[in-house]
Amino acid sequence: MDRLNSEITELSNERMVKTMQFNEVKSNFQTIARNARNVIISHDDRAFVDDQMQKIMELRKKNDILLDDLQRAVRLPEGKEYFKTLIDNRIPYNAALERATQLAINGDSEASNKLLFGEVRTLQNVVFKAVDDSIGMQQVIANAIAKRSTEVAGLTVRLMTVLALLMAGIGSLTGWLITRNLRRSLGAEPGELGVAVSRVANGDLSQPLAVARGDQSSVLANIARMQTRLTDVVAGVRSNSESVASASAQIAQGNNDLSSRTEQQASALQQTAASMEELSSTVRQNADNAQQANQLADSASAVAVQGGEVVGQVVETMKGI
Repeated sequence: MDRLNSEITELSNERMVKTMQFNEVKSNFQTIARNARNVIISHDDRAFVDDQMQKIMELRKKNDILLDDLQRAVRLPEGKEYFKTLIDNRIPYNAALERATQLAINGDSEASNKLLFGEVRTLQNVVFKAVDDSIGMQQVIANAIAKRSTEVAGLTVRLMTVLALLMAGIGSLTGWLITRNLRRSLGAEPGELGVAVSRVANGDLSQPLAVARGDQSSVLANIARMQTRLTDVVAGVRSNSESVASASAQIAQGNNDLSSRTEQQASALQQTAASMEELSSTVRQNADNAQQANQLADSASAVAVQGGEVVGQVVETMKGI
């Protein structure tokens, strides 16, 4: 891939640029030749001649810049040889072309034409051939680079195709392994697991979950254990609820019995209070009777004392008799 990028860079940044520059140099030479021909043909029109000569000067300046850039850019020995031929013959060519145009301007058309079709044409052929050879060499190099790039691109495409197929196979295998591990982790297909979780979430614990034999760690196995424990919890809550209901009924019956006994005890307390009241009255009466008896006893004692005194008097009387 790096080689392909390098050759594409060389093709676009060097060969095509150099080819365009050499073509521009050739086009400028051709335009200069046409302008010089126009000067020779229309040498009597001074304004036209000056305009054509000015254009020739401008094109030569452009070629100076282009050839200066190309001299630094051309590195291959064959290209340097072509370029040396171009540079070595350019100055004599320009000089011969200027002599031919000057002869025409001076009115010596015969000498101008002789020089134009003799020395000028010979040097022009050498210069143009050097430019064409340079263009041809750049095109050959560009074609070779394009061919190598095509081969490298084809190889790259084939390699990328193989890599793509390999990656597709690896991707398929990886996907299968991930799917298998995921199903093993889930314990069921995602859709089946979703249905099972939905049933449990909705409170339906009646349908057992199809857990594979030996599966203790999958999500489905954990949900199955959770369902079993929830079932046990619900059964325990139901049993406890029934026990609580029975105990509540017994407590209600006990409360009724306690209320009845409380009412009986209240009635008994009322009767006891009444009896205590009667007893208190009897005690008060007995106290009154005791007081009266005490008074009677005191009276009886006084009477007895008096009786004793009387008996004593009687005895004394009897003794006196």
